[in-house]
Amino acid sequence: KQWYQRRVRGDTTTTCFTPAKRAHLSHQLSIIVNMIMTLAQIHQINLSHEFQRKLRKTERKYPVSNCKGSAAKYDELATQSNDEVSEDMTHLDITEDYLDDMNIKDATAAVFEFVKERDWEQFHSPRNLTLELMEELGEVIEVFLQEPKSTLKSKKKVSSGEKKKEFLSCLKDELADCIIVSVRLAQVSQVDLTAAMLHYYPN
Repeated sequence: KQWYQRRVRGDTTTTCFTPAKRAHLSHQLSIIVNMIMTLAQIHQINLSHEFQRKLRKTERKYPVSNCKGSAAKYDELATQSNDEVSEDMTHLDITEDYLDDMNIKDATAAVFEFVKERDWEQFHSPRNLTLELMEELGEVIEVFLQEPKSTLKSKKKVSSGEKKKEFLSCLKDELADCIIVSVRLAQVSQVDLTAAMLHYYPN
């Protein structure tokens, strides 16, 4: 399931976190976010752009009027086809340097607004989001291990350029999901992710 589909009702409180556990979670999340940013930098991916692209695409995929308070999946709610949820970015409000300048607070606010509009806070427990983050990180690993779909489907030889294009497209998508889940997990767990990043990665 995608991060926006893991909507299992559960305890959304954070009373189970001792100060030591929250500090440990803060450290681990900072490591994960730093890894995501490093991967994006290595592969020359504008993480700011991809974060916003993925969130806007998901907003169109799950319009408030169709899914507010609902745990149903996209294909059970949709009034539009997958083709209509296009990748066209010309009409989206994309701000550069959104995450590149460590503006994690703005990213957190954007995800929270998305979740609140759809009344999905009831489904976002720390446990659910942790499980989802593990799945998303696993999908990043799969991007590096698996052959591109175009290679598997086509009997023709696929050029290295086509392979790289498909690889980057998949990696962008998965890194964006990881950032979205990370900032949401930090928020529901009452972890100041900005402070944690500055503490563990001051440079």
